[in-house]
Amino acid sequence: MASLNILWSGNLIIEQPTNIDNLGQGDELKVNFGLVDSSKTKELNFNWSSKMIRVKLTKYPHSILKTKCKDGKQFYLKKYLQNSQVVCLSSGSEGKCSKFSNLVLSLKSEGSNKFVGYLKPDREDLRPVVLVVTQIQNALKLIGFCVDVPLIVDPETHPEIALNKIVLFRTFHSLLMESEEQQAKQTDSSENRARGKDETLTMAQTLRNQHLL
Repeated sequence: MASLNILWSGNLIIEQPTNIDNLGQGDELKVNFGLVDSSKTKELNFNWSSKMIRVKLTKYPHSILKTKCKDGKQFYLKKYLQNSQVVCLSSGSEGKCSKFSNLVLSLKSEGSNKFVGYLKPDREDLRPVVLVVTQIQNALKLIGFCVDVPLIVDPETHPEIALNKIVLFRTFHSLLMESEEQQAKQTDSSENRARGKDETLTMAQTLRNQHLL
């Protein structure tokens, strides 16, 4: 990938829970954001200010981009990313940066295990970015998709999302947090079922020992 125009330089702050190898909570790494492509509507709407020098990064399973609506239907949050401006992250430190390499390797897909990084600026008017690792020209690249208006949104029926970027960013963030909560409940339910099965097997073995041996 050729040299890219730098859009933003600053530090990523590792948030918990992240499970990022060799990077702990509060660790910082300097990065540069370069332009890859404009949005599908030919907009350059990545709007991070140079006054913002830090942003928090949280690692999630890729499945967090899939959530359930109140009516039980699946909703894919990637709809908010398919229309977006695309950026590429690189290390902002001179020479080889082990922290940045660790971040890239941690977000890399391994078989069925896929991950994303989520960057949410503190200011509500600044655009969130979702990170993925992909291979380009035999090299792993950390790519960012800026949250944007889904192509399925009709400006006439949903003007609050189409025209108000703060509402747009809040909506995406709320859906993402709802998906995280849904996944946490599913994990707890699975663990409880497994625990109950183990307890049943233990009880059965106790009865065998007491009455059959």
